[in-house]
Amino acid sequence: MNFSRTTLIALRLILGICSLGLFAECSRQAPPGGPPHGPLSPLNYTMHLSSQRDGDCGPEGSGCVRVTVRYPEFSPLTGLRTPDSLNEAIKSYILRSAEEKGPAPDSISALSEQFINAYRDRQRVFPGRWFWTLDRSVSVARDSAGIVTLEMREYVFSGGAHPSESLVFANFDKRTGMRLHLSDVIFPDRTADLTTAAEAAFRKVRNLEPGSSFLSHGFTFNDNVFRLNDDFFPSGDTLIVHFNTYEVAPYAMGPTTLRISLREFGGIVPRE
Repeated sequence: MNFSRTTLIALRLILGICSLGLFAECSRQAPPGGPPHGPLSPLNYTMHLSSQRDGDCGPEGSGCVRVTVRYPEFSPLTGLRTPDSLNEAIKSYILRSAEEKGPAPDSISALSEQFINAYRDRQRVFPGRWFWTLDRSVSVARDSAGIVTLEMREYVFSGGAHPSESLVFANFDKRTGMRLHLSDVIFPDRTADLTTAAEAAFRKVRNLEPGSSFLSHGFTFNDNVFRLNDDFFPSGDTLIVHFNTYEVAPYAMGPTTLRISLREFGGIVPRE
C-alpha cells in the first residue's frame, strides 16, 4: 500500500503523540503504582461467619462457651493495594489472643480453641454454671469519597465481674490502602476548632459545666486536657468519635460517643 508524503508525515506525528502519552485514546492502561485518578468503584468482599461452642447453652443449661467471628474478606484488585491492607487489618484484629497473656492464634479455629480451652480449665478448677462468650465482628461502615471505614466490635465475657465491650473504627485511603488518622481527614487549619467543638460535645453528653475539671468528674484525660482520638467515622456530614470504656473513664461510667457536624469545618479532605 502506497502512502503520500503528507500521509506519512501525519502518521508519524500521531505515533509521536501516542508515545508521549498525550493522546488519550492511544492507551487505556493504568499508570504504574495504581489505578488512574478519579472515583473508584465500591470494593468487592465476601462476608464470613464462624461459630463454635462447647457445653449446654440452653436456658436451663449447665454452662457453655461460645465463640463467634464475622468479617469481610476483600477481593484482590489489580493495581490497588487497598484490599490487601484491609484484609491484613481485619486479620490483625480478629486474631488477637483470647487470653490476657496468651499467644496470638494463627487462625480462627485456633482462636476458638484457645478460648474454649480456657473455659474448660476454669470449669475444672471452679465448677459452676458459667456462660462464656467471645464475639468479634468486622463490617464495612463506609466505602465512598475515597475512604473505606471498617467498624470492628468485640464483646467478651469470661467469668469476671462484668463483660467487656469495645468499638473501633479503622479508616483507610481507598487508593493507597494507607491507614488514616484524624489529622489526615480534617483540613489542617480547622483541627483546633474541631477539638474545641468536640470538647463542647463531650461536656454536653456527659453533663459537665464548661471549664470544669475532667479529673474531678472521674475522667482520665492526660494532664486533664481534652484530646480527640483516632477512633472516628466520617458519616456523611457528621463525624462520629468514640471513646471506649476505660479509655478516658472507669468501667462504671461507660463509653462515650460524640456526633459532630462537619459542615462548619468544610467537610473532610477530598481523596478522589
